[in-house]
Amino acid sequence: MKIIKFLQSNFQIVNFFIASVIVGILFGWWYLPQSSESSSEVQDQEKSTSSVNNPSENPPLTDENKPPEISSLPTPTESVAPSVESNVSSVTESLNSALNSPQTIENQLPQIPQQQVNPSPSTTNQPKQISPTETILAQTVYGHFPFSEATKERLINMGKYYHRTEFLDREAGEAFKRMKADAQAQGVDLVLISGFRSISDQAKLFEKQIQKRGSKEAASKLSAPPGHSEHHTGYALDIGDGKQPSLDLKFQFENTEAYRWLVNNAYKYGFELSFPKNNIQGVSFEPWHWRYVGSNRANSIFALPRTLLYQN
Repeated sequence: MKIIKFLQSNFQIVNFFIASVIVGILFGWWYLPQSSESSSEVQDQEKSTSSVNNPSENPPLTDENKPPEISSLPTPTESVAPSVESNVSSVTESLNSALNSPQTIENQLPQIPQQQVNPSPSTTNQPKQISPTETILAQTVYGHFPFSEATKERLINMGKYYHRTEFLDREAGEAFKRMKADAQAQGVDLVLISGFRSISDQAKLFEKQIQKRGSKEAASKLSAPPGHSEHHTGYALDIGDGKQPSLDLKFQFENTEAYRWLVNNAYKYGFELSFPKNNIQGVSFEPWHWRYVGSNRANSIFALPRTLLYQN
């Protein structure tokens, strides 16, 4: 009874024990044949090894057990070893030479071209870029270009203005006569106040302006320095309104009938205003001052000021 109670109280342990016994029996049944086979294989392997180590025990070679022929391979001592040894010695010598002469490595390195770097504008003294306008104005004196004095052979008599006899280059004189006649036909009276002017006469006028304005620079706003007046050429003229002579050579001439007619028609006869408002030359606006540019000769004389005129 005690055994039965023990088995009932330890049922799981008993089951585990029985299962272990059964597993052990099965393993033993399987392992014994395998171990016998393994031992026989080991014995066969030992016999084959002993036969290799003991050539006398090997059976004689026959045509049946003769191994296939294998082409001879180079032995390491004949070809491989010398090549490796020579390469190692060569590398060693190169390394020793390089270590003893550091400059050799530098000389053998590929030369990399240095990239050219443009210096910063702020760190260099670059010359100032001069514009074409500044180049042209550099040839002036207070904004006035130099002009040669016309020869007497080119001048023609244009009549009197008060007590003075006025002259113009023959090209400009003929053009003005045509323009004056056409304006007269439309009821406009154009008067030639001043034409050709010598350098000596210009010097006197410029000196008077200096006395009025106080300096050459101030005087040059209304009068050109001698040698720099367009009147020297015989192609420039001052025009007034015969119906309003009180406005001759005054800014109020801009409000006259004569000025308005000139603005609309003077170009048809080859005339243009020399000093319009806000001109690049910096000369004061002169509504009375016109120049003739209707011929190749006239154009060549006024080439530089005309370049500036049409940049306005």
